[in-house]
Amino acid sequence: MDRSREVGSRRLGAVAGHVTGPGVEAEPVAGLVGWLSSLFGGGGSAQSSSTKDAGSGGAPAVCGTVLQCYIAPDAEELAALYADGILPDGEHFRRHPAPSISVDATDIGPSSNYPPSHQGFAATLAEPNERALLCTTVEGYQKLADGLPDYAEHFGASRPGSGEQLHVDGLEQWECCIGDVFAVAGKTTRLQVSSPRRPCDKWNMTHNPGDPTHRLGHEADVPDGNVRHWCLTHTLGGIFFRVLDAGDIAVGDTLELVERPYPQWPLKRVGDLLYGQAGVHPDTFMKGEAWSGSTEELDELLAMKELATAEWKEVLQMAQTGRTGGAK
Repeated sequence: MDRSREVGSRRLGAVAGHVTGPGVEAEPVAGLVGWLSSLFGGGGSAQSSSTKDAGSGGAPAVCGTVLQCYIAPDAEELAALYADGILPDGEHFRRHPAPSISVDATDIGPSSNYPPSHQGFAATLAEPNERALLCTTVEGYQKLADGLPDYAEHFGASRPGSGEQLHVDGLEQWECCIGDVFAVAGKTTRLQVSSPRRPCDKWNMTHNPGDPTHRLGHEADVPDGNVRHWCLTHTLGGIFFRVLDAGDIAVGDTLELVERPYPQWPLKRVGDLLYGQAGVHPDTFMKGEAWSGSTEELDELLAMKELATAEWKEVLQMAQTGRTGGAK
């Protein structure tokens, strides 16, 4: 199968997953997609986005299909939600589905990359672009649903449960690595993995607003019922991308891995070492006190220019200071 037919076949497979649903018979849809797929040389069935032949020793390529794109509310909509300067619980990750989003490495302000409510925070970042785009994955949400069954309905393509801009099928979140470069097939857009996403207190405000003790993760919280803590210690908050080459990303697009400079540093390993042993209260992990790796691993991560500073290198630096006996 040539490249254009292969990409077309994968996109049809993704579309099939959204066409089927309540009140829609799966068999007619599958037949339609199979017939359309045959036009692309797919032999009547869409090829899995996670098992595409890379053409190098028969090893599968790393790629995923965009199932959902989301944009943030505009300033007027957010203003209508605020009460006494505070967003009500459950509204912190509000997003709206869109057929496509634009991504820009230099202007994350009013664009779809970054919510207007976070502009003040963005201005304080040394490199705002390192958090320009948040992506969640189907398998990542499935792990959250399995680990937090009381909140299972919160995680899926039907709602942006993390405030993400992209929801992707076919990528294994834990297996993506720091510095991975993904190209959008057929477009100039290129993204680079900068870090896992460290969940903030808004996870508890959004997913468990009925329990006020979960708002900031107090010591009295039960860890198994604290969405933020479980997500943090399992590295399941999503993937932050920086934008290398601006462009657009649309539903049905394919993200293809084109560079992997640090195969030894998958996101799960980074998250486990820095936050895997974190306690429930933020004071137990925001100063690097939960670091569980070696000095050599710490130094290697700090020397990695692709790793995000916010919430990662800055915390690693505090862990390093603590290990050398400096002030914390």
